[in-house]
Amino acid sequence: MTRLLDWAPAPDPTLRVRRHPADLDRLVHAWRLLEAVGHAASSPVGAVLGLGSARAVVHDLEPVLDPADRTHATRLAVVRGELDTAPSRIGECRTCPWWEGWEDRDGPVEGCRGRLVLSDDVSLVVGGGQVGPLRARGMRTVADLAEAGPDRPADWNGEPYSDAVLRARWCTTSSRCSTRPTAPTPRDWRWCAVSWTPRPAGSANAAPARGGRVGGPGRARRGVSRPAGPVR
Repeated sequence: MTRLLDWAPAPDPTLRVRRHPADLDRLVHAWRLLEAVGHAASSPVGAVLGLGSARAVVHDLEPVLDPADRTHATRLAVVRGELDTAPSRIGECRTCPWWEGWEDRDGPVEGCRGRLVLSDDVSLVVGGGQVGPLRARGMRTVADLAEAGPDRPADWNGEPYSDAVLRARWCTTSSRCSTRPTAPTPRDWRWCAVSWTPRPAGSANAAPARGGRVGGPGRARRGVSRPAGPVR
């Protein structure tokens, strides 16, 4: 930490400093710009203004310079057409103008959604941060994930892995699945009766009730269904 108008970086035992990736990205960008015009300091450091702008958090940029340079080089290669790319769904896709495609003067242009559906890409049914661990295991399509076993990939994060497998199996059996679906509603339960058997409400492995109504055809009970297969 340092006071804003008195540059004297020193640890502050009363504060816990967190390194935010977005702040570090901006600092590295500013550092490289200053370096390019000959005005960078002798050591790669940068500061982020704190609350109230009375103090600044000083970061050592040396550990993040090389990773940032590699990311920048990759982005330049994409822009220059030197690196082949393919779409992969992330959260921001829901507001992206290229997601659904558009009408060009030469005719309709297919968006990312159409390409992903055609290739049955696994990103359609999981979050953006979960795609990498799945692809590292060789699961690139929704069908691959639907046939997965109970062992979750390394570095898996977010929702339970079994939920992702269940959603993938739904997409392989439901014609209504086009992007990432929500959990099945009672209307959709007819397909579950074919492949899944709900756990009894009083069983040791039954999940606690959360207010949803699920059940087989013609009946309903409160609780959360879990697959009866090997997925955990």
